[in-house]
Amino acid sequence: MNKAVKKVLRGPYNLFRKIIGALFPKYLSMRIYKKRIRRACNLDNPQSLTEKLMYYKLYLYWKNSIVTKLADKYRVREYVAECGLSNILNPIYGCWDKAKDIDWDSLPNSFVLKLNTGSGYNLVCKNKQEFDRKNATKQLNKWMREHYGYIYAEQGIYCKIKKKIIAEKYIDAFDRGSPDDYKFFCSYGDVKFLFVATGRDKNETKFDYYMPDWKWIDVRNVFPNNGPVTKPKNYELMLKYASILSKRFPLVRVDFYDINGTIIFGEMTFTHFGCIAPFNPDSMDFKLGEMLPSVFEAKVIK
Repeated sequence: MNKAVKKVLRGPYNLFRKIIGALFPKYLSMRIYKKRIRRACNLDNPQSLTEKLMYYKLYLYWKNSIVTKLADKYRVREYVAECGLSNILNPIYGCWDKAKDIDWDSLPNSFVLKLNTGSGYNLVCKNKQEFDRKNATKQLNKWMREHYGYIYAEQGIYCKIKKKIIAEKYIDAFDRGSPDDYKFFCSYGDVKFLFVATGRDKNETKFDYYMPDWKWIDVRNVFPNNGPVTKPKNYELMLKYASILSKRFPLVRVDFYDINGTIIFGEMTFTHFGCIAPFNPDSMDFKLGEMLPSVFEAKVIK
């Protein structure tokens, strides 16, 4: 099928996915899970990490107002501040409901525009004089029309978030381009394992998993390995912050950057890659799942 035909069919296909995802979220999630993971998802007795993620998504997080708030990249800032960690929030320059409302003159020379919902909705401006505002506005309008929660990963928690556009400080890691991203999988304040995302600025993204004691785990998930990387300067402090932010949830991923020893909060993710990112070897999916409590005893602490 050529690109022109695919482009014509994309609209109707996405509409179909939206309708099925809205009416039958479990059915669509199970179909995509089996296609991506290459085995059926056992929701009667979830054992693997992806199965437990899927169970939480469908039965615990889907309509939970607290989870919806924290999945919102703008409103989660309130929660971080309430936890006494406002010092790790990246400064923001503005927040708008529509792209046409962006106050370009108020923005500094470098910044990042992002949506408060979904994943991958980011535009980086390193020099405002060279930044194409017209194309940026066009792209933002396109993203604002998309139904990420149903079309891409069936992540219904995103569907109840009122979409906004945020302008925040551009994080420059100086000698390394884009900063490394440290992502902690936690259960009720206990960090179980984590992974480090590197090489994003060069389109050479690598994921490396670690135990809390910084022991490297030989597993691939979404992207290839970079090999063991240097432990960040403030690693123990990141462990502490991840514990504080995750105390209310049976499973959540808490993300940070470490910029020359300064920790910056990234986001809180409740459905890692839509719960459909395969592990290689598959046995590691189950080994990581063993580190988490039974889903039948789980609840979100108010």
